[in-house]
Amino acid sequence: MNSPDNVIRVGTIEVRFRVQAAQTAGGMTMFEFTVPAGSRVPVPHSHDAFDETIYGQHGVGTWTLDVETPVVTLAALYVAVPRLFPPPRVRFARLLLGGTMSVVVLSYLFYVPFGAWWFLRFLLPMWPVMMLLTAASVDTLARRWLRPAYPVVIAAAAALIAWHGVKTAADRYTFDLWRGERRYIDVGRFMAAHTEPGAVLFSMQHSGSLRLYAGRLTLRYDLLDPAWLDRTVEHLRSIGRRPYFVFDEFEVDVFKKRFARRNRWGTLDWPPMATLGTTVAIYDPIDQKLDTPPLAIARTRTRRGSWLCDPPQVCPAGTPASP
Repeated sequence: MNSPDNVIRVGTIEVRFRVQAAQTAGGMTMFEFTVPAGSRVPVPHSHDAFDETIYGQHGVGTWTLDVETPVVTLAALYVAVPRLFPPPRVRFARLLLGGTMSVVVLSYLFYVPFGAWWFLRFLLPMWPVMMLLTAASVDTLARRWLRPAYPVVIAAAAALIAWHGVKTAADRYTFDLWRGERRYIDVGRFMAAHTEPGAVLFSMQHSGSLRLYAGRLTLRYDLLDPAWLDRTVEHLRSIGRRPYFVFDEFEVDVFKKRFARRNRWGTLDWPPMATLGTTVAIYDPIDQKLDTPPLAIARTRTRRGSWLCDPPQVCPAGTPASP
């Protein structure tokens, strides 16, 4: 590509190159990635020889306004228009509060953000400050210009923001997300019941939850050298540690692409030992039962009306909890 204005289009997705490697002596390539709402994008990925930074300010600002309403922009008044507020009792209060918010926002921009509003959780460290300054701004404006109706204005603002918060949560299926997340517990409980205490579970998406709910040692296959899968499996067998592969649906192709060319166990050319619908597949590389249908992992439900989390699995005595 000779011009930074060249555009790659895949359906409704556009990639517009702004700076080419040749323009920076191989130092970086910068591009603008436009993804319309509802578009399908690739799973999170990494680069072996070229780091990637995405500047996500537009998405962060849009999601924040959508989720918290534009009223949160009033928080900026405390820093931008100090004369509206009484003198602070703490020295450098504006520098402390405004600096806290700025540092968190700037640090978030260097993450690799994903295209979903719930990744605003990276901004949680500044949420108390933003809410405090928003409330102070609403209070100050109401006292200054709407004093006769001050109690009504404050009550109405609080009710409106609360209603918007609950409605937004419902519209974005916040109260239903737990149903999909239960799979981590279901798979963990299954592995605890159907594998040896000394088993080693090759995984990525489930690596943390398997340790918590199955009490088994996990190995991140995405950090394993592509040439070392077979050797790793053989080594584990030689020391009495049986390996299993645990994948979410999208990981099967990722695993094959990484290992199939150089490892016989990387092909996954045998049936899984168990599945959770079409969402999760578990493979046993040692006992490849070609004529046996996979076990069905039970979908459980937490106690109705309970706010308690499921307790973690107790790691068996003598089983290492980490490598």
